[in-house]
Amino acid sequence: SAQRRAEAPAPAHGILRSDGIVAAPMFVFQLVGGFALLRQVGSSPATDWVALSLLLFGTVLAVWIPVVALELRMRRLAREANANGTRLNGPYWRSLFAWMTLGAAGFAMFAGIFWLMLNKATPFA
Repeated sequence: SAQRRAEAPAPAHGILRSDGIVAAPMFVFQLVGGFALLRQVGSSPATDWVALSLLLFGTVLAVWIPVVALELRMRRLAREANANGTRLNGPYWRSLFAWMTLGAAGFAMFAGIFWLMLNKATPFA
């Protein structure tokens, strides 16, 4: 029946597209903006807050790679379910949970980087 068909291919494809439109430029903007901020305020790249920001930035990049792989997998699984007229199955939902978890962690780290950039502070020091 039409109710049993997976409706996710379009959203899954849209997530991939938005990731390329939003997330990829955000990485570039934040890195370029961070170094521009450093230059503007006359701060050294060797300060603790900059080192922590760069560590978080590298971690976000490391998290983003599996996020894109999960998006590709979810899109494939959704297309298969749609083509077969079946519901989305366990692997899709596990991938979605992992995608949401990694995405939330990446977002929190980006928020932390912005906080560090704005406050020029080193937490836990």
